[in-house]
Amino acid sequence: AMRIAGATDPAACLFCDDSVKNIQAASAFGWRTVLVGRTDRDTGAEVRCAEAEAHLASIHGLAELLGVAPAEAADGEARE
Repeated sequence: AMRIAGATDPAACLFCDDSVKNIQAASAFGWRTVLVGRTDRDTGAEVRCAEAEAHLASIHGLAELLGVAPAEAADGEARE
């Protein structure tokens, strides 16, 4: 993925996922990580991951986390 994106520094990469195992692997590789979702999709149990730098209830919170304006829809209305 880094080669395709032209990235050479793992710390410049941001990985967002709902899988704790994937977040752990990405973190071990040196990527920045965001765990998405508060509950396990199979069990409904609360999800926690010490390797995640951030934890969002929804990917829709990513823009705010990164401090950027949300994208605008085709009609010019801001998306949440």
